[in-house]
Amino acid sequence: RLYRRFGLHRLPKTGVFFVILLVPEFGAFPIMASLYMQFGGSSASFNFYGFLLTCVILAGIIIVQKKSFLMPKRLFLFVLLCGFFNGITRLLLTESYKYLNAGVATTLHFLYPIIAAVAGSYIFKERMPAYKWMIFLIACLSVAFFITADGNGAGVKGKVIEAMKYGIIDHIMINAKKKNTEKKSPENTKK
Repeated sequence: RLYRRFGLHRLPKTGVFFVILLVPEFGAFPIMASLYMQFGGSSASFNFYGFLLTCVILAGIIIVQKKSFLMPKRLFLFVLLCGFFNGITRLLLTESYKYLNAGVATTLHFLYPIIAAVAGSYIFKERMPAYKWMIFLIACLSVAFFITADGNGAGVKGKVIEAMKYGIIDHIMINAKKKNTEKKSPENTKK
């Protein structure tokens, strides 16, 4: 019932399944990295072995799917640049666990969509709708309530704001998507 209410029945089932599989990994990553470093490992070696395992898994997938390992020359620099930024991001995130609570550091890290959207609106000169600005404001406020003065965690106030944020954002996004879909429907374009 909730699946239909939030419009998830329209999404590809395989995509939803993969996202559901991904969620525990995002939750476990800060815990595993913190434990690894508590036992004497470094953030660099944690990421090295993580990316090495990723390479082995992806190579297996490429072989099973009988795809080529080659890529067009024009994409090589782009892929190299993306890999560099992905590696640096992961390294800096795990390094931050030495100085901040893992939950706080990860929460701050996942503010990147806000920064990317705002920067993108200026770079590409796109006008952002009011609902997106409201979502950004709610996200920033919830993070502000989440982090305590000592930088380590959240009180009840932060958890309540976080829950409210997700409810409000879901509601806004569903309504915006619905209005956008109604505007693009064939019935409205024929008039």
